Amino acid sequence: MTNFTRALVLSIALSLPVAANAAMWEFAGFMDDDQAMTSTVPDPYFGGGFVSALLDTDTGVLEWFISFGGLTSDETVSHFHLAPPGAGGGVVQTLVSESVRAGSPTAGSYVGSAILDAGKIASLTTNSLTDMEEHIVGDVTDWYVNIHTENWTGGEIRGQLIVSGITVVPLPAAVWLFLPAIAMLARVGRRQ
Repeated sequence: MTNFTRALVLSIALSLPVAANAAMWEFAGFMDDDQAMTSTVPDPYFGGGFVSALLDTDTGVLEWFISFGGLTSDETVSHFHLAPPGAGGGVVQTLVSESVRAGSPTAGSYVGSAILDAGKIASLTTNSLTDMEEHIVGDVTDWYVNIHTENWTGGEIRGQLIVSGITVVPLPAAVWLFLPAIAMLARVGRRQ
């Protein structure tokens, strides 16, 4: 094996542990009628809510807790949608079939989870910086929660997800990837 080949194999082996990292993304957001763009909701309006979510980029599992209340009529359906603030977008994840719903028709909570595919993970994290070490907490994502009601079929309250934290989690397999690289490095060192 030539020195160039050894160096190439060594550099690939040493870069594998870096690629084997997963990240836990935390999201939060407040829901209100202003974000839902329902300008004709009666004043004063007391409806609103809160969303909290956690995404594991390794497994693709998105877990959420959503609490809301003060709606003007019964909730009909709720979803995660994809669009930047101030714009409407398509449904990317339903809450109804993937959650445990508790409460009354005009107030309640959802606790649930779903496994997201690579495209959904990318759409949830794309609007954020790609280099996690330089990531700024507080970035607004293109995902939002929309609570639809009988009175407001387009959505009575909405909450854009905001990045509240990112934790890089090295996978246990990354440790084992270092062993062949260290052995190869020792072997290259002995031959010189």
